[in-house]
Amino acid sequence: QHASTYRETAQDFPLFPDAARRDWMFRERYFALWHRTLADPRFISPAEANTRRAAAQNQEVFVVTPVDGLVGNPGGKLTLGRLSRIHEGCLSLEDPHRSVKVELPASGGALSELLAEGCFVLAYGVYHAEVFHIQDLRMPPLVRRELIPNMPNLFGGETVTGGQLALSDLEAKEEGEGDHSTYLVLSDVHLDDPAAFQKLTVLLTRLERDQPV
Repeated sequence: QHASTYRETAQDFPLFPDAARRDWMFRERYFALWHRTLADPRFISPAEANTRRAAAQNQEVFVVTPVDGLVGNPGGKLTLGRLSRIHEGCLSLEDPHRSVKVELPASGGALSELLAEGCFVLAYGVYHAEVFHIQDLRMPPLVRRELIPNMPNLFGGETVTGGQLALSDLEAKEEGEGDHSTYLVLSDVHLDDPAAFQKLTVLLTRLERDQPV
């Protein structure tokens, strides 16, 4: 348990951080996801392409190319970056070193996950004519359960060892319902912003009206 104390101060503190702090948070988040992705045996860096592919033998591995390595690099490439709207009217994919304009599939058929502007994604596509044409878009891999022996319960209560109890409960619930359940996890939702509530209303209304794919 943690106790909070409050004290008055004559100094004014800003509610939002400055631009330099945003850049620092972006870099920390990116490199954490970069190392987490490469910890998965399915993904390797370009520097490891030759040695790891030979060692993998029959296991399929994917080379994760940084965003700044897409330019002048022909063929299909997998990259990790943040979906953002740097340029007016189009989305971009950025990492700490470069940003490129992206074009999503016209039909959206390749997008099998709920992704939003501002999230980090693994994107596969071809860079051509200064645009990264995305063919598939996914979330970065999750941390393997065995790497977190004691998973803290972020919502309070007892700590769940290895996440086994929470996972078994979800699996039992899904088997009992006899259908494919959908779990929606939202993060960094500004509940004190009226615009956020409007967006949540649109999102939840669409999810209730449309059947999950």
